Amino acid sequence: MMPDVTHISEGIYANIPTEDVVGYLRRPGSVLAWAIDGASTLSESPFTTFDDISDAGWFARKVADALSNMADSAFMPSRLHQELISIKQAYFSASGSKRPVHEWPVAAATIVEMDVVSSSRVAVSIYRYADCFELLHEGPIPLDTDLRAPLSVPRTYDPWKPHSGFTGDRLSQLQARRCEQQRNELSSALTLNPVSAFNAKKLQTSLHTPAQILVGTDGLSRAWDTYGLMTSAQALRLATQSGLGALLHAVRHHEATLASNTDRKRRDDASGILLTFP
Repeated sequence: MMPDVTHISEGIYANIPTEDVVGYLRRPGSVLAWAIDGASTLSESPFTTFDDISDAGWFARKVADALSNMADSAFMPSRLHQELISIKQAYFSASGSKRPVHEWPVAAATIVEMDVVSSSRVAVSIYRYADCFELLHEGPIPLDTDLRAPLSVPRTYDPWKPHSGFTGDRLSQLQARRCEQQRNELSSALTLNPVSAFNAKKLQTSLHTPAQILVGTDGLSRAWDTYGLMTSAQALRLATQSGLGALLHAVRHHEATLASNTDRKRRDDASGILLTFP
């Protein structure tokens, strides 16, 4: 019994690869899934260390590559710790250690290990770094005729702004916070500091099938935790009934009506991966 998997990822810039990564790894009797969100770039230019990708996007992909290599054993923070040592070395080899600390990459992530215990039960281990999310539901999701899939909106792109659009006191606060995170002070995020691998908040549970698990980044969870367009349960129901694209369309449709905000990017990269166990 293995899940059906669908995923979606959409960036907000035309010529800057998304800083989100979602993915999964099938193994005999288990599945590892993840959502990784590279934190908004605080540099003057989107491309600093690399010619065609931001440092945040590069870091998110390197963490995803490390997870993709864990085919022979379950996810363990200690193994990610070793991978972060290599990622840190690769970053400084590319950057020449010339980037200020507040520009070093940081990421949120949720990593979910799913072990098929029997034909009707899945053991779930969740490792949560910062503010990516997971939604779990046990049992069939009832059809909700009142939950209508929103009309899609034309895809548009935002102009890049230095420091991802943050200015003044808010930018200074974020820069100071990034330095704290690299020192692993009061941080739950993943950083170039290999010790950050142990920052995960671990949760364990089990689900009887049928079951649904949605893992994603905070650009997608804005639907319920920022904009209040729906509850998290309704979001999972919409994604299951109408597809992840419907949930993303709900977010983008609302964001098209918003003005810019110096405390937060008007929009963000948004990504999710939905695993449906029959």
